[in-house]
Order: sequence, then C-alpha cells, then structure tokens
Amino acid sequence: MHHSPQILRTMEKEIPSQGKIIVCYLCGRKFSINSISSHHSMCKKRLLQFNKDIVVPPEPTNPIPSKSSSSKEIRLYNREAIHIYTNPQEVIKKVQLRKTVKSPKRPGLQNNFGYRSGYIVDVYPTHEIKKCPEGRYGHTTMRVSDGKIMVFGGATSLNTPNSNILKWYTKSHKLTNTNKRTNRFVNSGHWRLQQTVALSKDMVEPTARSWTVGTYVDDQMFIYGGETVSGAILDDFWVFDIHYKQWVAVDIPRQPPMFESQSNDNMDEYEAEERDELPIFTNIPPPLVHHRSVTTPIYFNRHSKKSKKQWKPSQKNSKFIIYGGCTLTKLYQRIPINCIYEYTFETNEFLRYRGPPARYAHSMCYSEDSGEMVIFGGIGGSTGDQYLNDIWLYDVSDHTYEKIIIKHSRAQENQMNSSYSFATTEPSPRAHAGACVIDNRLFIIGGENADAERLNDIWQLDLKKHYWQRLSTTRKLRPCAAFSLTKIEKEHQFLILGGLGAGHHPKVYDEPILIQFPHALEDKTKKDEDEN
Repeated sequence: MHHSPQILRTMEKEIPSQGKIIVCYLCGRKFSINSISSHHSMCKKRLLQFNKDIVVPPEPTNPIPSKSSSSKEIRLYNREAIHIYTNPQEVIKKVQLRKTVKSPKRPGLQNNFGYRSGYIVDVYPTHEIKKCPEGRYGHTTMRVSDGKIMVFGGATSLNTPNSNILKWYTKSHKLTNTNKRTNRFVNSGHWRLQQTVALSKDMVEPTARSWTVGTYVDDQMFIYGGETVSGAILDDFWVFDIHYKQWVAVDIPRQPPMFESQSNDNMDEYEAEERDELPIFTNIPPPLVHHRSVTTPIYFNRHSKKSKKQWKPSQKNSKFIIYGGCTLTKLYQRIPINCIYEYTFETNEFLRYRGPPARYAHSMCYSEDSGEMVIFGGIGGSTGDQYLNDIWLYDVSDHTYEKIIIKHSRAQENQMNSSYSFATTEPSPRAHAGACVIDNRLFIIGGENADAERLNDIWQLDLKKHYWQRLSTTRKLRPCAAFSLTKIEKEHQFLILGGLGAGHHPKVYDEPILIQFPHALEDKTKKDEDEN
C-alpha cells in the first residue's frame, strides 16, 4: 500500500495543532497519549491474527510522547508515524537493506570497528539531565542512597580546587521503554549545595582540594588527602556529619611501622643513594594525591551463602581501604607507592599492607561476588611514569594479591595475527579512567593515554574467563578523563559526572551522562567457553 504525498499532507492537516493526539503507525487512527501504547499491542495482534506471515512495519524511531512532551515532539512523532502508515513497504525495505549490509571480510572481525561486538551500552542524552552547577574534575563522588549522590571537591574550569559539597537528588530513575529501540531518561533530578554550620569562630574546615578520596557511611562523609591550589599534597583525614552539618578532623593514634624496614616496600627498585631520600612509612597514610579508595565489609567469606546477600555499608561492618597514589620524598619529589591502608571505623585505626606494584591515577573498585579489589592501569612501572593496562586482584580477607593473565579467544587470536593495525584485543595503557564491577565483569570507560589524548572507548573484562571485549554504544560517548562513575538506583545504571575533555585547552564538563551497562548473556558466551 502506497499513498501519494497529497494524502500524507491531508492527514497531517487533520491532526489538531493543540491537544495531545497520537497517530497509530499501523492503522492511521488517532488516539490519546494514555491509550496509544495499549493500542499498539492490540493492533499488532490483529494484523498477525489474519496473516501470520505478514511483515509488521517497524516502530517510529522517535519515542512515544508522554504527558510532559512538547507540541514539537508530538508533531515529529506523528509525522513519522504517518509516513510509516502511508509507505510501509518502503520503510520495511530500508530496514531489511540495513540488516543485509555486511562489513568487509577481515580475519577475526565481525564489524568495521576492529573488535568483537556482542554487547551494547545504552548512553542516554545529556540534555534531559540537569547540569551540575559548575564543571569539575578530580573530585570524589559517593552514593548516599537510591537516587542520591554526594560530590566533594575537585577542580573547576579555572583549575582552582573547591571544598563545597553538592547533592544530587531524583524522585525516580525509571527508564520508560517507549519503544523497542529508543529508551528515554525521565525525572532527571536536581542539584543542591550542602550547607555547613560553624559552632564557633575557631571551627576549622578542610581546605579546598582536588584528587581526594572519600566514602559515605552512616550519614557521615569521610575524605582523605588531596592537592591544594598551590600544589601541596595533604595528609589530613576529615569527617562531615550530615545531620549536624559540621566538619571534624579525625585524630588517628600513631603506631610503629608494620614492616621490618621503615622505608618504601619497593626498596629493591631504587638505587642505594635514592633509598635514604624515601619517606618513612608508618601505619597512617602519608600525604597522598591521585590515590584510590573503596569501602568493603570486614567479615567476608566468599564460600558462604550469607556473603551473597545484599551488603549495606555501616561503621560496624565496613573498612575504608586506600591504595596507591603519589607521595613526597624527603627532597619533596613525587613518587608512586604500593601501600594499602585499611581504616576500621569502630577502632579508629589504620593498618598498612603491601599491595601490587606502585602506581597512581589508576582505577580501582570492589567486587562483592569475590571479595576482592580490582585494580586497573594507572601510571607507574619501573620508571614511575609509564602508563599501564595491567590488572591486579587484592583479596581483602587474606591481604594477598595476584596479577590477572589475559587470555584470548580464537577470534581474538586471529584478530591479533591479522595485518590490520587497528585490530586490538585489550584496552590501551591509560590513567584516570572510570571503572566498575557488575556480575564478575569489570567495565573500563575512557581515560587518558601517554600522548595526553582523552579516550571514549568502553571495555569489558570477564573476571572468570580473563579475556577483554570492547563494547559498542547507542550514542557516541564524549572523550573524557578524570571523571567520576557512580552507581544510581538500579544495578547496571551509572552516572558519569564532570571530567576533562580533549584538546590543548580541554573543556571541563558540567553535563552528567547516564549510562546503562548490559546484562550478561549466557548464550553469547558459550562459544567463547568452548574456544577457550
């Protein structure tokens, strides 16, 4: 069935300019916004009831308008729906042609991008999420509860650190499946500046800083270290009480060093003359910058069924763990360290352990399934300035660590042996990347490479099979580094906040991005299991 352009214009004129009337793309009738979704399902059943072999036209690419949609959005949707109704065969041919177009035959590749695509990351538009009051990078972000995030510190576009606290609220984070191909993010929330109260003139607050770490436990926010506007590295430990709205400096009792030597754990990597210049390490963390932290449960048995239940952090059952970062030598030179500091809230004590090779500006997150910290990339190595892409696991209960040896499937081996220079099977060495762990899968987003280029690729590492896979996205992700990646309500929903853009004069982003990572698909991983 094909209608002339004159009939198309006539149908558009019959739709009232005012009022929320939606046209069905299958039968061409008009319905209200409340009834259009239920009508679509009934209309499809009627078409397939009389002819099961019929090809149903695809749904419009524009999302179905809601009550809050503007007249322009309704007009665009109706125009596309009328076009599909009047020219169904033309639309179906375009979709079929799009599916039959194949990429050039290259060994081990399944698309034009040089990687195996099996999962898709949903990237939602930024214009539907309210901007942050001020762009920042090098900040720390903490998930308070469902739909609430706290942001502290960070540097602005003027490269000046700040000490304000921001809260981000939202009523709900529902993803309305308006149609099969387009999801829309609604109820974007709002920002609020957290006020502080000083009981006296002598009340001291933490100085403005960036590149700090923090955690939120029992209505209290803890932060440690960072860098001031003058470049000084800090070693102070602060807590902010949400109810009293006050800052308090945490006084940690000092203890003798845990190790035989009071020098760096990596002494063998330094010359004899350099060893005397290294700082003395005790149980309390030294001044740190570009370090990373996680919050983990104290008692964790990976073999027990209780450990698989949802764990809620509190000061009675949690530890605040800091790893890596840069500190100062006795000659005020910056060096990376490999120390792991565990802070127990109940006893108010730090304990120091030896960790993976020294690094800073790395990515670190905690896996509740295995009870291990996952450490990726950063800057370190034998010279202290090498960009890394190695992965280490640190067992929180045993205080042991091991390096993950990356495996390759048969398709990836063919890809590496191919003559195409763009064929990559693992992420490039990088720093300041975003990372999270979901269902024994490590996700890496963006970062910065050795050439100071901002990246926008997303990678997934299977922590059981130990092989990488690059993911595709529904929308192009902006190149970014030094941003924060924070979990929202749902298990696979995360918010990207702030960060530095590309270029010699990089933009400091203030537009948050909501992304949703894919679920693990067993049927798509069976082949890889057989190949390995």
